[in-house]
Amino acid sequence: MKDIGTHLFLFVLASTAIVAITTMLAEPDDATARRVFSHRWRKFMLTSGAVALVMILLGYTLASI
Repeated sequence: MKDIGTHLFLFVLASTAIVAITTMLAEPDDATARRVFSHRWRKFMLTSGAVALVMILLGYTLASI
C-alpha cells in the first residue's frame, strides 16, 4: 500500500476529468453544467468510496472463510 497518496491523487484527477466531460455533454447550457458539476463530482466520489469500502469488507470476509 505504498504510494497511496499518489494513487488517490491520480484517482481524483481522473474522476474529475470523467465527471467534467460527462457533465458538459449532459447539460445543454454551460451555466447549468457549472452549477451541477460539484454535486455530480461529490456523488461520484461518495459512491466510488462506498464501492471501495464494500470491496475491502468482502475481501476480508471472504478471505477468512
